[in-house]
Amino acid sequence: MEKFSELLATIDRGKVDEAITAEVAAMSKALSSFDTKRQKATGKVSVTIKFSVENGMVTITPTFSVVAPRQPVGVGLRFLGRNGELSPNDPRQLDAFPEGDAVVPTVERTLGVVRGG
Repeated sequence: MEKFSELLATIDRGKVDEAITAEVAAMSKALSSFDTKRQKATGKVSVTIKFSVENGMVTITPTFSVVAPRQPVGVGLRFLGRNGELSPNDPRQLDAFPEGDAVVPTVERTLGVVRGG
């Protein structure tokens, strides 16, 4: 059986292999432009090979797509609430300040400073 790399190299007289190789090189160059010590960068080259058979002859059709690396965006973290809703609070933890009972500390309250007098 022929190796996959050899098969890919022969499709369309090697043009598919060359195109994918060029995309991988472009991906590598694009990734090198990121400061990977301070940020994560990812990209993707996907190759799909479709096989079909008719009258004993197999047709092999490759396609590929590229997702270029981008500046990462911030993420948001939430918990799943008891009813499946997104919540900023972990429903598995007890609520330290149930609604209406929260006392927000202030510098004035902490130091006992009274205003207006």
